[in-house]
Amino acid sequence: MTLFNALSSKKKRYDSSSGSPSSSSDNGSKLVKEIAQEATANISELFRQRLTDAYASMERDIAREKKLLNREREQLQQEIDLFERMKQNMEVITKIHTSNNQIVKLDVGGVHYSTTVDTLRAVPNSLLDCMFSGQFKVEPDENGRYFIDRNGKLFAFILDFLRNGSIELPTDSQKKKQVLAEAEYFGLKLTTANGLESLSDLPDFTITMSSLYASSINTVEALRDTNLLMGCATNNSADEFIRVTFPFPCLFTGVKIAPLVSGGWDAYCLGINLEYSNDNVNYHFVMQLDAPLPVIVEKQFAAPITAQYWRLRKAQWFAVGYLDFVGGMTM
Repeated sequence: MTLFNALSSKKKRYDSSSGSPSSSSDNGSKLVKEIAQEATANISELFRQRLTDAYASMERDIAREKKLLNREREQLQQEIDLFERMKQNMEVITKIHTSNNQIVKLDVGGVHYSTTVDTLRAVPNSLLDCMFSGQFKVEPDENGRYFIDRNGKLFAFILDFLRNGSIELPTDSQKKKQVLAEAEYFGLKLTTANGLESLSDLPDFTITMSSLYASSINTVEALRDTNLLMGCATNNSADEFIRVTFPFPCLFTGVKIAPLVSGGWDAYCLGINLEYSNDNVNYHFVMQLDAPLPVIVEKQFAAPITAQYWRLRKAQWFAVGYLDFVGGMTM
């Protein structure tokens, strides 16, 4: 019951009970007292309810603020942890750069080397570049050397390559393979006077031709010779082809081709279909080769292809001055 309703009810009882003046006075005093008591009770209940509601609202606000503060505290701690890690990494790379005038001491399989951070990071994204980039925590040993568990003697080739940009590989085939294996471990493609050297060099291939144009050399050696005056050419018959056969299936990423330029043959190195097979029966189309200019162009495949046989095919005669494939052996 509201305070207004309570007063109205009291007044009605007073009006109905009013009689003589004395009784009216007594009743009036009683009514005033009752109304005061009722009003006090109602006001107390009203304030109690409002205080209860206010307290509950305050508790909800405190809980919400506490949750928000906890989340902000967690985010702040994550940022502090990230900052500390970055600080440690920067301290490591700063130590490497500033100590001994940027000289870095290495212990590679027990063989000691001295070089600089710039030399070790000469090839982007290589293993050594990552090790000394400051992104990873790399600590020297008690002698101030950074240990690398690889062949210490062969590392000299790696270091020379990083310093000079190219090297002369050993003439001994076994040692050459060992150096190339070390290069692959460190994520390097070694450049020599003859170009890139890699363990993934493709083996030699043989060729078979649908027909032989008499004025052309028509040999593998002619195809792989960069002198575009030599190469292979077919006669003008339907479904002419040059088939390339590798000794076993290999993984290929592209092909290099150039036209035969002697005698106006360069116009006949257009619209050649390149196909591959693993059984020499079922061939799959890869792309159409066009090499109108007297230069060697490289065509990259959309995805690596494993194959043993390749076929260049055209509905009439065509001539190729250079042909080679790009990729690595699959063992």
